[in-house]
Amino acid sequence: MNARNKTTPSLELLQLLVGGWVQFDRNGMILGANTYTKQLLGHQSDTDLSGINFWDLICDASKRTQLRSALERFRRAFDAGVELNCVNANHVWVKLILYSPTPVDDSELVFECVLEEITELVILRREHNLQKNVIQKQRRLMDALGRIILFASVFQDLNSLLTLTCSEAVDLFGMSSAQVWLQGENNLVGLMSYGEIKEDIKGMEIPDTATDNVSIQALSGKIPVFTTSTHMDARSDRIVNRVILATPLLTASKAVGVLVLMDERTDHSFSGDDLEVSLQFGHQIAKAIETSQMVHDLQDLNQRITVAYDATLAGWARALELRDFETEGHTQRVSKIARELAQLCGMNDEALTQIYRGALLHDVGKMGIPDSILLKPGPLSTLESEIMRRHPTYAYEMLKSIEYLRPSLEIPLYHHEKWDGSGYPAGLKGEEIPLSARIFAIVDVWDALTSDRPYRPALDKEKALQYIMENSGKHFDPHIVEKFLLLVDNH
Repeated sequence: MNARNKTTPSLELLQLLVGGWVQFDRNGMILGANTYTKQLLGHQSDTDLSGINFWDLICDASKRTQLRSALERFRRAFDAGVELNCVNANHVWVKLILYSPTPVDDSELVFECVLEEITELVILRREHNLQKNVIQKQRRLMDALGRIILFASVFQDLNSLLTLTCSEAVDLFGMSSAQVWLQGENNLVGLMSYGEIKEDIKGMEIPDTATDNVSIQALSGKIPVFTTSTHMDARSDRIVNRVILATPLLTASKAVGVLVLMDERTDHSFSGDDLEVSLQFGHQIAKAIETSQMVHDLQDLNQRITVAYDATLAGWARALELRDFETEGHTQRVSKIARELAQLCGMNDEALTQIYRGALLHDVGKMGIPDSILLKPGPLSTLESEIMRRHPTYAYEMLKSIEYLRPSLEIPLYHHEKWDGSGYPAGLKGEEIPLSARIFAIVDVWDALTSDRPYRPALDKEKALQYIMENSGKHFDPHIVEKFLLLVDNH
């Protein structure tokens, strides 16, 4: 009687296993396998796997060595994710348990493996991790853009803005150097060089006809271009290899220029997602550069500054919503409704403009709230709630030095105050709360109630209105609640 017959159930019984079963000798040569295993590996159910070495099925050589060593030392081994070679170069992922059913002193030592396919689970995990990486890249992008947009409204010269832009781009994409070229009449004109690779490009020109130039290719194709180049370094008189990422700086109406990122480490690679992030970055930088140029344009200065600043406010709001996907569209909706409600309350055109800007900025203080708190899926602790309640104060501190925005700061600072005095940050009561903040408080809560959130679906109109009316005189100004009910009826 051989070892297999002494220690193993009949093959007829093993064929009924939901998972796979393989038996092999101490050298790894397969002695038997059930139908599930044969089909999993791409064979016919009646194929004889004798002569195939079990260890050769495992793709990862280091994992193969690790499992084999553990099996020989301890007579058992386990792994929850092993990739196996199949027929026709296909691969499957399995969870497997290795063991020896024979006594220690048995001269006919055999090993067995039971396994379960987990290929679909591995694919789902990979897709999840990929999506997670994309979200992380988007958050890093939004953080960088938030800083650039914020400083674009403060900087008085283009060089300061471009220095910050280059610094953020080098950090975001892991490169060492950056250049900015602006669009001229029929060429690109060098403006700034930043980082480790120092080149004096200011005033240099690249004609639009230089189609072999990576910057011209990016601008004409309106897409980022990633390439490598061989270059003679004048500083060291040696040939160096560089990786280059050229991103067009495009607004909706025109081409502003090109951002060129470079590095002499040639192990960089950029996926389609990376190039999409690059394009988004270039688009926002183009708008920031255009805004900076508009600020310094003496023609129609007042109108241009107003448009540029309002675009900046909208940019802040959009950056915040892309950081927290759960509230996407919230800022634009409440800004529109708040303006309509303020008009119904009799506010003049200048006040309506300040209401709109204050609504755009109402959550800008959340830039100072850590992701671990802002994006936490469950309830906040007492300390976390206290930190979250600081965002109105953060908003005020961030923006109070910008004279243009001061008339709009009542909403960011006081929109969490309540009519009965139980709100924050100042605990104001009744008409101590500025009118604009009392108007916005109702609109903010209404939009939150009637929008889907991960922890609950949106309330229907009747239930949301019931909540507003129940809190009249508590959370909300009763007079403004009456106006709001009229506004809802009109819609």
